[in-house]
Amino acid sequence: MVFDQDELTSIYNELQKKKIYLTSYISQGRQGCVFEAKYNEEIVAVKCSKPIFQKIEEEQKILKLLKDTPYVLKSIEEFLNEKKSKYYQISKKYSCNLKEIMQSFFNQRKPLPLNQIVGFAIQMSTVFEKIQQNNLVHSDVKPENILYDSQEKCFNLCDYGDSKSFKDGSKTYDLNAFTRKYAAPELTDENGFFNIKYDIYGLGIILLELTLGKFLEDKDCTFIRKGQLPNYISKNALFQDINQIIVQMLEIMPENRIDSFELTKQLNNLRLKLESQFIFAVKDKLDLTESNLMISKFRQSFLKFNYTCKQNEVRLDKYAFKGYSNLSEIQECIAKRLVHHLDLDFEQKNSFQFILKINYSNNIKY
Repeated sequence: MVFDQDELTSIYNELQKKKIYLTSYISQGRQGCVFEAKYNEEIVAVKCSKPIFQKIEEEQKILKLLKDTPYVLKSIEEFLNEKKSKYYQISKKYSCNLKEIMQSFFNQRKPLPLNQIVGFAIQMSTVFEKIQQNNLVHSDVKPENILYDSQEKCFNLCDYGDSKSFKDGSKTYDLNAFTRKYAAPELTDENGFFNIKYDIYGLGIILLELTLGKFLEDKDCTFIRKGQLPNYISKNALFQDINQIIVQMLEIMPENRIDSFELTKQLNNLRLKLESQFIFAVKDKLDLTESNLMISKFRQSFLKFNYTCKQNEVRLDKYAFKGYSNLSEIQECIAKRLVHHLDLDFEQKNSFQFILKINYSNNIKY
């Protein structure tokens, strides 16, 4: 973990002063951790990182440019602690990320349905259009950075901490963070330049994995960057049309690669084609009311996705124990304010004496 036990205690206490109560540890990245917390009677996500002030300023600038863009993670609040040693970002709590959804499908040895792949790709290309309009690059498009919103039933691109503004002539070595598996070929070119087409390549690899129904290995992506994409394209005839789009997204030379506006156009054309095929298939087999209902549901399937998933979490606010013999350990947790809730069995032997020994705290609920 990025933070040791003492730092975690400090994080817990700092947030509690602002009436933000950590409940679970969710995940960690290169420079910080993500927690679940309760804030203003809502469940939120709290990202805590060691501040790099230039990076914070750049991220805030980029999120401001993207604030009205759909399918972009929206921040609720950001602040530094008093010592300016930690940076906190509070946002909506999402159900899980795309990688976890992919894993659930791949465990069953199946790809995602084509209409959902197309719909997801349209959502991401919509974000890319805005990124391209503002001369930005995300730089780390990968399944872990695409969050699923179970309430809105859509995906949101997150983690703009390493996003950049670019001008003609920006070099790929200016990128500070990337995931090599999803990185475009120009990353290794010392004379290479980057723009939105770098992000489009990363999305292309994700779409390729979605159609294959499996995660690619790093070595596979290395071969693809060297021109061996035909060996990895899905042979399933159902994916023939989207494969043609994926090929354009994974062009080795960025000048030959599709941009975000053309990508959105081609994806929407494919959506309309699939809708027409579906309408033709059902209109003569069902009565008018049933067929209209089916068509409406099919159209919605490109916009709304129903997935059941939950992030792996480590509870921080609940102490689980057997018996009442480990009093000192529990008292230590309470002293460090790592416990917000204790489940006590009043029928167990010695429970009453145990409770009397605990120093009552406003932060502990029995």
